[in-house]
Amino acid sequence: MALPKVSIITPSFNNARYIQKTIESVLSQDYHPMEYIIVDGESTDNTIEILNTYDNRIHWISEPDNGMTEALNKGFRMAEGEYLGWINADDLYATRAVAMSIEFLVSNPEAAAVYSNGELIDQDGNFIKPLIARKFSLKELLLGNYYICQPTLFFRRKILEQLGWLDEQFPQFTMDLDLLLRLGLNYKIGYNNSLGASFRIHELSKTISQQTANHSEKISTLKKFFNSKNLPVEYLNLRSKSLALAYLNGACQYYNFDQIKHAKENLTEANSYCSEIIKDPDILLPAVVGSLPYGLDPLPMLNRFFENLPSELKYLRMYRNRAINLASIASAFQAHQEGNQAQVRKNLLSAVIRKPSWLTNRGVLSIGLESILGVQNFQVLRKIISLHD
Repeated sequence: MALPKVSIITPSFNNARYIQKTIESVLSQDYHPMEYIIVDGESTDNTIEILNTYDNRIHWISEPDNGMTEALNKGFRMAEGEYLGWINADDLYATRAVAMSIEFLVSNPEAAAVYSNGELIDQDGNFIKPLIARKFSLKELLLGNYYICQPTLFFRRKILEQLGWLDEQFPQFTMDLDLLLRLGLNYKIGYNNSLGASFRIHELSKTISQQTANHSEKISTLKKFFNSKNLPVEYLNLRSKSLALAYLNGACQYYNFDQIKHAKENLTEANSYCSEIIKDPDILLPAVVGSLPYGLDPLPMLNRFFENLPSELKYLRMYRNRAINLASIASAFQAHQEGNQAQVRKNLLSAVIRKPSWLTNRGVLSIGLESILGVQNFQVLRKIISLHD
């Protein structure tokens, strides 16, 4: 039986540094039939020279556009595949990512889309950390409780047509969130517990203009969803909490970039939408710590946060030490994922000095012992303990 055709789209603009590796990761997939379309926004670097080296193995156009979303819609409308996916010009597919995803959709006709796990890589392609997803929940997505790695997402073309393509009012950043919200509201989304793609983070993605524009689009995307006609009450009731968490995340981004005025405005908005989130340290502090920039010392941002609160929220300063402690624990687990045992020990020591009771936490104790004994010795210790249980 002939397999259904899949079309992969890559939007591109001045991505010469990375696009060749992206192309190779697509062309090396073992799924056929597959077409690969690159929609370039009239790049001024040597992207076109690179595209020309691939002859008829890829289809590409280069013309002005109004952002990534318009470019993607161009590609989707050009595509002939029954199934669609897109990968940005700096990301990479894992081995068998396409085959794995299309096999799932063929075997699960009730699913409109499927996604899988990802991993974060740096500008040189070095592994940073896993991006482990889990079974889809529209509620959890609205509350920002997990992240779906976009290049792992594949969906049926007919469903995208029914939804009206990607929404071009979100030109650059949150078209994927908007699509997931619409898919999750109307259809079933599947999850494959395997590696699908590598998502690259580099200096251009960390700039204040990128982060603040992303935040603005996210707020607009959520407001659009909550203004949907006939939205079920179970989701409508999440509006205040969802927007409060989104504004809180935006405030943390502004604090990180030392944009105090905008940070305080967003924190005030978060408080106005759902003051219970701001008042509850068990919700507030994990959200703040979870917004910390990857790979940077968390103290500067946390200090800016607690030293520059809106007047009505200055009482939150009582949680400063607790937040720093939580950040140390989070950094320890992050270092553990990266195999940086020295950093694990440093962060855990900082946290335990402030709060000795962390030593009663099994997860903390586990990564602490592993950082001291080494992986092999720790595994031996675990086997000995299990024999005596």
